[in-house]
Amino acid sequence: MSKILIEIIIFANFFKIILSQHCNVEDYYFCKNTENEDYSSPEEWDNYAFQTPPRFDIMGRYKNSYQDMGYFVGYVRLEYSSNKDKCIMTFITRVNPKVGKEGINYYILYKFGEYETRNNTKEFSSRNDSYPDGLSVSARVILIKNNLEILKLELEDEYFLWDNPIITQSREFNKGQKGAIVELFGWPYDDIAEECEFLSHAGYLGLKVFTPNEHLQSVDAVEGGVLNPWWYGTQTVSYKFESRYGNKKQLKKMINKCRSKNVRVYAEVVINHMTGEGNDCYDNHCDNQLEKRGSGGSPFWTFGNINENNPYTNQKFQNEYPSVPYFPSDFHCYGEIAAWDNPIQLCNLYLVGLVDVNTEKEYPRQRIADFFTELISIGFSGISIPNVRHMPSFSMAQILKKFKANLGNKLPDDLLIIMILEGVEGVTMELVLCKEESIINYGDVFTDHLIDEGFSYNEIDKIKLWFKGCLKDDEDELSKSEPLCDEKVAIPIERWTISLEFSDDINRGDTGYNIYIKNRNIETHRNILIERMFKNPKCNWQIRFIFTSFSLYHDLNGIPDGKSECLFCETNECKKNCVDIPYRKAYNPLSKGYDCGNEENLVEGEYSRIHRDLLIINAMRKWMFPKKDELTEKELYDKNEKK
Repeated sequence: MSKILIEIIIFANFFKIILSQHCNVEDYYFCKNTENEDYSSPEEWDNYAFQTPPRFDIMGRYKNSYQDMGYFVGYVRLEYSSNKDKCIMTFITRVNPKVGKEGINYYILYKFGEYETRNNTKEFSSRNDSYPDGLSVSARVILIKNNLEILKLELEDEYFLWDNPIITQSREFNKGQKGAIVELFGWPYDDIAEECEFLSHAGYLGLKVFTPNEHLQSVDAVEGGVLNPWWYGTQTVSYKFESRYGNKKQLKKMINKCRSKNVRVYAEVVINHMTGEGNDCYDNHCDNQLEKRGSGGSPFWTFGNINENNPYTNQKFQNEYPSVPYFPSDFHCYGEIAAWDNPIQLCNLYLVGLVDVNTEKEYPRQRIADFFTELISIGFSGISIPNVRHMPSFSMAQILKKFKANLGNKLPDDLLIIMILEGVEGVTMELVLCKEESIINYGDVFTDHLIDEGFSYNEIDKIKLWFKGCLKDDEDELSKSEPLCDEKVAIPIERWTISLEFSDDINRGDTGYNIYIKNRNIETHRNILIERMFKNPKCNWQIRFIFTSFSLYHDLNGIPDGKSECLFCETNECKKNCVDIPYRKAYNPLSKGYDCGNEENLVEGEYSRIHRDLLIINAMRKWMFPKKDELTEKELYDKNEKK
């Protein structure tokens, strides 16, 4: 059966469809067995998968970036030996049943670089690696009857852990387990690459980037008056490395440059949910809602705001993210969180409509662990995970066990894994840190789960928690160095990481805690940062974050990286309602920090570059290198000014 014939059969089904006017979310998708605490989606929903338009789509909905994902999806898994000098690469693929049966109707050829085989695995070694610039990987479906290729899947180039530049830092950094990390929020990779020399000279442990994987993006409609607000980056589309900040090649080049300057790079990734339901590539929603896209061009489908059945499956729309790939049964059934003191709801229902990944299921756990492995392979030194209160701690322990297995059952010495406990106060803190019966306990209960999964205490020390409770404005809170459970420390203070601010605080107005952006007062912010983070004698945090971002332009949530400029609008509606966010280059070698100014001389839509402030740097250095002299302004900035 030829590829074109397959297309014709699919289109014939389209004309049988009777359009049904279902809007928002139908009862069909709602969780039915909540009394039994069953929030899984039925396995039979996977029969409605492969919703992506095919090539030669007569309705004009196909895009080249969709490849053949209406029939053929997959990814590769990396599994290292214990000393990390060997790696087995395995293709994990799935073919639409409409194509037939493997071995009877078709076979698959897997290509690793120049080597093509019917075996879906291949071993690589550091001793004969000829792919330091990336290994191309792809797969083809071949019809047995006539030996013709009918489907092809091309993935991003893969990199191996042993090709990453070696980092050499002084003993004060304790093999990457102590130091200050600068979160360059909203910075493109090319700018970060230029900044790494300064970060190294200043004495920072490393830097963190925000969601390097593919996320929501739009060229058709604005949201809140702006094209592509910053929080689109929190809505995951796939685990491809193509975000608004750059593609995989740019990311790899940046990481190599920073590592060569002895600066470690960390990634913040969202794994508990995908995009919001109703945000997808479908172009025919209720209420005139326009299609969204992935920053890497991947297709993705949800069941929200759909006013017709899928024309290619002749079935109701389902949640599906083919580039991961995730299928309908990999998500929880639908339901919105109503009780924020109920850990079952926090783990199983949809956070503000975001499609919730079922991390209690085996496949999503393995897929996330494989994504983590790829992060380390490309050169990241650690992973920061927000929203952990929306995942059971036993599921997280299972994910980390699989991740460790991928690394030869031995974690790298310099690895950091950070669980972000944002919004953890009052009742929520009791659930997340104190109550032993809570399934989202990331205190002693999580530690016990890790021990049960075979983690040593040395390995557990690499798995830290982020909490900012003792950095509140209230002076009475300053003395609290750690969250307590009935006067007992939840976990040792050395396993806490700390930050004065956090990305989610940017657009919260009066309730936000991004002090500099909110109050626009340099002296106040600098003093709080120095006194409470670097001079607080009660807090022995080993990892301390400096959050450096940007001022808002007209109070809109766009980033001045150029991706929120209106010139990217492709529809009249977008052009009509768009407020342009002017581009600013994030890297500025002449900056001495706090470039957004004060209230009286505020610069809107400018990167703040707080980490370049001399007083902050010397406070950090006094904590890290107490026997070394402070840097002078000339020592810190002269080299950059000469550039």
